[in-house]
Amino acid sequence: MRLWTFRDPNEWRAAEKAGRLRADGRRVMERGFRPAYRWMMSQMRKRIVGYGGRFPLWAWAEKGPADLRRAGHGTKGSEMLLVTCEVPAERVLLSDFAAWHFALNGWHLGLTEAEDASWERRWQHRKPDQLPPAARRRMERSWERMFDFKALAASKVM
Repeated sequence: MRLWTFRDPNEWRAAEKAGRLRADGRRVMERGFRPAYRWMMSQMRKRIVGYGGRFPLWAWAEKGPADLRRAGHGTKGSEMLLVTCEVPAERVLLSDFAAWHFALNGWHLGLTEAEDASWERRWQHRKPDQLPPAARRRMERSWERMFDFKALAASKVM
């Protein structure tokens, strides 16, 4: 599978020297995002045979690389390198970029307006650590929809 990713030049030089590119939890932009990354890592454990427990490397698999002029690929004004690589499909966990932000921000990922309204009436924008355990599990199960491209495409919300 052909993938594209953007890397800081210093990170890429270190990867070339080491002979591999590895994700690093220190690069998670906000500490508050770490629970979502841990959740994604748990999904990788469930879905990728032989996954070694490291932080994910993010890349794009569709329609070529993302547009660097859009925000979120690096610090504004910083130099970034576009890296293209081939990775065995069984080593990749594809997810929807927009849907990932539901986990990242601790939001329930509903597929219908009625489902969203029901969740909001009950939980009023509470963050995951403010929910009772059963509700938190339900919210985290909703995030698994980021891997279901057909359901997301049919959704009236996403």
